[in-house]
Amino acid sequence: MMRICLFPFLLIFILRHSTLASVLAASSHHLSHIGECDALLQFSNSFIFIKDASINQCDEDSSTTSYPKTASWKNGTDCCSWDGVTCHGATNYTIGLDVNCSWLRGRLHSNNSLFSLSNLRWLNLAGNDFKGSRISPRFGIFTELTHLNLSRSAFSGIIPPKISQLSSLISFDTSYNLYDDYDTDRYLEIEDHSFKWLVGNLTQLRELHVDYTDMSRVSPISLTKLPSTLSSLSLRGCKYTGPISLILGNLDHLTYLDLGYNNISDTVDFEMLAPLKNLECIYLSGNNLSMLLQSDGNCSFPKLRVLGLSGCNLTVFPYFLRSSTVMYYLDLSRNLISGRIPEWVWRVGRDTLTSLFFSSNNFTGEIPSSICQLSSLNYLDLSNNRLVGTIPGCLGKLSSLIWLVLSHNILQGPLPRSLANCTSLEIFNTSYNEIYDTFPDWLNASYSLETLDLQSNKFHGAIEISLFQLSYVILSNNNFAGQLPKDFAVNSSADFIDLANNNFEGPLPIPPRNIGFYSIANNKFNGEIPYQICSATELDVIDLSNNSLTGTIPTCFMNFFASISVLNLRANKFVGQIPEIFIPGTRLRTIRLSQNQLRGTLPRSLGYCKHLEVLDLSENELEGSFPYWLETLPNLQVLVLRSNKFSGSVDSSKTSDHPFPKLRILDLSDNRFYGPLPAKHFAKLKAMENEEKSSLRYMGDEYYQDSIVVEMKGVKIELVKILTMFTTIDFSSNFFTGEIPRVIGHLKALKGLDLSHNNLTGKIPSSMGNLTELEWLDLSSNKLNGIIPKGLADLTWLSCLNLSNNQLVGPIPQSTQFDTFDHSFDGNPRLCGHPLPKECGNDPRQTHTPALHEEEETECSNSIQWRVVLMGYGCGLSIGISTCYIMLETRRPRWLTRMVERKRARKTNGPKRNAVLGNLTWRCTRGQ
Repeated sequence: MMRICLFPFLLIFILRHSTLASVLAASSHHLSHIGECDALLQFSNSFIFIKDASINQCDEDSSTTSYPKTASWKNGTDCCSWDGVTCHGATNYTIGLDVNCSWLRGRLHSNNSLFSLSNLRWLNLAGNDFKGSRISPRFGIFTELTHLNLSRSAFSGIIPPKISQLSSLISFDTSYNLYDDYDTDRYLEIEDHSFKWLVGNLTQLRELHVDYTDMSRVSPISLTKLPSTLSSLSLRGCKYTGPISLILGNLDHLTYLDLGYNNISDTVDFEMLAPLKNLECIYLSGNNLSMLLQSDGNCSFPKLRVLGLSGCNLTVFPYFLRSSTVMYYLDLSRNLISGRIPEWVWRVGRDTLTSLFFSSNNFTGEIPSSICQLSSLNYLDLSNNRLVGTIPGCLGKLSSLIWLVLSHNILQGPLPRSLANCTSLEIFNTSYNEIYDTFPDWLNASYSLETLDLQSNKFHGAIEISLFQLSYVILSNNNFAGQLPKDFAVNSSADFIDLANNNFEGPLPIPPRNIGFYSIANNKFNGEIPYQICSATELDVIDLSNNSLTGTIPTCFMNFFASISVLNLRANKFVGQIPEIFIPGTRLRTIRLSQNQLRGTLPRSLGYCKHLEVLDLSENELEGSFPYWLETLPNLQVLVLRSNKFSGSVDSSKTSDHPFPKLRILDLSDNRFYGPLPAKHFAKLKAMENEEKSSLRYMGDEYYQDSIVVEMKGVKIELVKILTMFTTIDFSSNFFTGEIPRVIGHLKALKGLDLSHNNLTGKIPSSMGNLTELEWLDLSSNKLNGIIPKGLADLTWLSCLNLSNNQLVGPIPQSTQFDTFDHSFDGNPRLCGHPLPKECGNDPRQTHTPALHEEEETECSNSIQWRVVLMGYGCGLSIGISTCYIMLETRRPRWLTRMVERKRARKTNGPKRNAVLGNLTWRCTRGQ
């Protein structure tokens, strides 16, 4: 009886609270209006709301502001009034759902209640985080759908063929379904047969946007079947490899075309685009194109408003632009155009042009004043050219200017004060020029200014104003001096402050609480670190190196160790012990405390730093035994304990099968270690066994690249960027005894090895001949005996050798390389042969033997000095010490200037530029 009585109540409960599984099983039946409202609520409740789900896809990279639309949906109210929901005027059926940028995170499963809304005509799920979700075949049930937007939502897998059943589709968008903005390895995919069905059945399609959808398995021939109704086509970053002509076909109605960043290698004759008279936007950037640009006027695009030809190997201007009168976005950056900018360029879109990008070419001459005729200009980028002269004062007339980037030129003179009239300016970048001026405090009139980058110029004098609205402040590598105001930054909203390499003095300026990057390196700041700095709990990088700061390292530093990745306090006057401030879960990647007066033993809490890559504690007064417990740090690549008071044997924990698995730079020199060399460690240094053959990469990230000082026979060289292929071991100036382990010959990636000034005995192991990448070797001032292995003479990269002051015997192996070493063998009375004056097989003559330290420094030191001069003209012969690797990419001895480059593309140029183009794309595709 109880069961019978409960049944009606159970039925009501199930009908009210089911997941609509029964409804989905019979999706061909229309839900009632109330049923659709319930389905919408269940759709919303199947996700969590979190701002991070939309902030990258929406707020940073587009003009759309995200907010949780569905959070306002309330049970018991009419869903037709809900945000993002559109109902039919007569039937009240839900025909539109727009949850674009709504903070939704979770998986969109095939049994989601969304698929019961069979009356939908347009559906927008863009700008959310459905990571791990595949595009369900059930989207095919929306047979009345005309607009489907699944972009920027982290969908993955293969686009199902059933999408082709949506025969009423006018607009289809699956673009930018990446796990994050830079994860281009995880694409949404579409196969050839699915693409054929898609373009074959969707005969009413006008907009097809599938940017960063993998089309590598789509035959170029299949693109000839694109529907002629298309007005907007975007295949950016789709791994398309075919010719552009196949795509165009009979797309006479095309107004928007984006084929940027594919694998297209093609010759583009703009005459073939000439029939497309309706084209308003052309974007071909980032392809390996050869352009045929007509100058005879036969090719013109009277409606063209957006042209993107960045990185297309252009050598001349596209002359068909002469006739353009409505252009508002022009991007010719990263090409090979040289000479002066033609005067007619400034007449292109004279009253309409808002965005002009001419960066990274070879433009010369002065910035012409005629540029000021572009009265509507918002974004101007002329960076990375060879422009000279002064910045035109008339730029102050461009009152709507938002972005002014003139960096990496040869501009001189003071900044024009008229720029104070540009009150809408958000980004002002004149870095890497020769501008001579005082700090432009008049820019404070621009309340919109967010980024101020004046680095690497000749700015001088004191700064007497405080920062307020600025988010990014880069003043490094100038001649600013004096004390900063007490409230210089503390009340600002700055996230990035770089004051490095100036002559500032006085107490350390207190950073704002929300700071992420803070560098005051290489100045004259003094006094103790203020306790208020510990309130900056969002710090990622803090660099206070090379000042005159005193006191102890504050224990409150642990406040920001949950977020910080770089701690650099080197070259100051800190005293006391390193406090136990390292906490579990810390993100620290780099710790540099060298060149201070720190004492005591190392804190065992360093073992919590599982992400640590660089640990530099050199030139202090630290003591204790070798910190074997660091060998378990899985990411440690650089360990420098040079010039301290460590003592004892270099032992292993005996519990780790793979000690120091990624270590590539190990410097224990100038301590008090004794006993045999650590053969077990040498046998397990896996990162030194094989040279990394990949492209040149530096340690660090886009904001901060690690540096290190290497010492070679009294010569210190600071590598301001550390190549991941750089490997070295320095155990010199200790009390090691015994033989050199043969296993050291397994470390084939070694560039440098220094075991000098110890008490090593026995023979030089022949296995050293296997160190084919070795560039310098110092075994001097030991008690080594026996002959010099022939294999050393065959090391073709060896440019610095010191075997002096040992007990070596026999003939010196002869080779072209060994013939260049004049003093590498001194102090070995029983050695003979060139380059020594003592000939082998004859009665030895008494020759002068240099004193112990008189000449043993000479060979390496002179070699280094000579090779620095040589490398200034190009890396030749044996390339020399590995500091040259830095110049292989920069083409100039950047390491001599101690200049650390920081790329801030993601936080400045990248997002803003994407937002500009994204907004223009929106306008182009909608005919505005």
